[in-house]
Amino acid sequence: MVASWRSKKSKDKVESEPKHVKFSTVIGIPIALLFMVVLGVGIAAYGFGNKGRLVLAVERVVPYPAAKVGSVWISLGDYNANVASVKQFYENQDFSAMGGRVDFSTPNGEKRLLVKSREVINKMVEDKAIEVLARQRGIVIADEVVHDSVTRKMEENGSSEVVTTDLSRLYGWTVTDFEEKVVRPSMYKDELIKTFQREDATRVPAESKIKEAEAALQQDQEFTAVVAKYSEGATVATGGELGWFTKSQLPPEIAPAIYALKKGERSAPLESSLGFHVIEMEDRKVEDDVEQVRIRQIFVKKQQFADWLGDQMRNIPVHIFIKGFRWGADKQFVEFIDLDMVQFEKTLRENAAGDPSILF
Repeated sequence: MVASWRSKKSKDKVESEPKHVKFSTVIGIPIALLFMVVLGVGIAAYGFGNKGRLVLAVERVVPYPAAKVGSVWISLGDYNANVASVKQFYENQDFSAMGGRVDFSTPNGEKRLLVKSREVINKMVEDKAIEVLARQRGIVIADEVVHDSVTRKMEENGSSEVVTTDLSRLYGWTVTDFEEKVVRPSMYKDELIKTFQREDATRVPAESKIKEAEAALQQDQEFTAVVAKYSEGATVATGGELGWFTKSQLPPEIAPAIYALKKGERSAPLESSLGFHVIEMEDRKVEDDVEQVRIRQIFVKKQQFADWLGDQMRNIPVHIFIKGFRWGADKQFVEFIDLDMVQFEKTLRENAAGDPSILF
């Protein structure tokens, strides 16, 4: 009887005592739930290319990788934000003057958006590669330099409010976004181009060759004969003839010098991003209130920055993690995996006339 009473008392005590949940269990449950959300979003983003609100929201916080350039990562959140900005730009433009509009909601439009998305990640990879190459050469663009450059330009034009409004309306950007996405990459590229020009082994012999061509002209040799002997490129077959051009159609670094020539005059050697030119002014006219010039040239090419950059990028490992894309190591750009999309983009570009989704 006593034993029974003690047993009952002990049982009552156990049942009356509060149950304690382990601290590790309390912490573990939300961590597990968070892990499941992150895992689920990752599967949705990579496996299915899902861009639902939850996926996009988590991508802003969790740095899922879209690409890796050397040791530098490009986040999926940044990539999707840039694609969204491109989409917003087209949706806020009036292309009626070009006889059409851009609609990404149709099956054809969805493919066009994929083409723009490929361009976006390709540009992001190139920007990061340029920054990597610049930093390898001791070039660092500080935050304050970028900010001061933008501020100064806006103050000079008195357009800070207009710029801020337009950035928000067209791209959904702040001025800081513009600094990071456009200005900083542009400044790194400008500085790297200067380095490339100093390192370019083709520049000196190209400059020497164009000076030899100039000397031959000064000795009254026929222009077409000098073209045949010294010039390079497609215009050799036409005796150097280039045809009619407006000022905006000419390389900006040499356009003013060309337009300063009188009919029958020749320029001294001019350097553009393409190479060296001696230009002869054949004729001028005004058509539809726009002045045009007919010119011919002797041209000696030098290595292009784009070619040099491609060679340099072969030494930088690039990995793409976005569904449907891969890095084309042979051509040094992001390409479609799906051959149907490769053909779709090819056809799109072959018929680009009047198509704003390709022209811009």
